Amino acid sequence: MFAKRFFFICAGFLCLALAYQLGASKAPAAKPSSYQCFGSGAHGSYGVKDRFLYRADPSGPAYRFALPVPGTATPIACSESAGIEAVILDNGQVWLWDGSNVRWTTGGSFPQ
Repeated sequence: MFAKRFFFICAGFLCLALAYQLGASKAPAAKPSSYQCFGSGAHGSYGVKDRFLYRADPSGPAYRFALPVPGTATPIACSESAGIEAVILDNGQVWLWDGSNVRWTTGGSFPQ
């Protein structure tokens, strides 16, 4: 009776150890988020982190734009000119921030 219980307990520990080993080797670690691109303009410096555009204003705290950059491609460039912020993705898409309507609008795309 005790030998049977001992066998099942040992088998349970063995299954847990195997499951841990298989899961630990196949589960990727979460990478820390970092900025994908940087740029500058008349109103400060810009960077995209976790799909959000940030502006580092020299006269105050950093500002995060309200909506994430659309699309799934990686942002590779960001800039500002004449009050219009732009983000370019690695698939060639260009997104412009429309501050008056608080939304992203398409700015076209570069050829692939």
